[in-house]
Amino acid sequence: MNGDSMMRATVTDRSRIEVGKPEILFQAHFWHAPIAGPNFDISPDNKKFLVVDSAREPAGIQVHVVLNWAKELNQ
Repeated sequence: MNGDSMMRATVTDRSRIEVGKPEILFQAHFWHAPIAGPNFDISPDNKKFLVVDSAREPAGIQVHVVLNWAKELNQ
């Protein structure tokens, strides 16, 4: 990441690691927090990104708490 740009670069691992010139993959309004970890994630198949968009106001926040979830798995 570089500001609001997700970057990519080619990496080769031969006799030594070489990193190509960075280029913009896409741009988004990334949410930035000084103490938080990454504000994006990549799908297991490496084909999709999930990004927290700071430009949109949340419509509302719902929290679902599941009690005794481990017991439900054992049934």
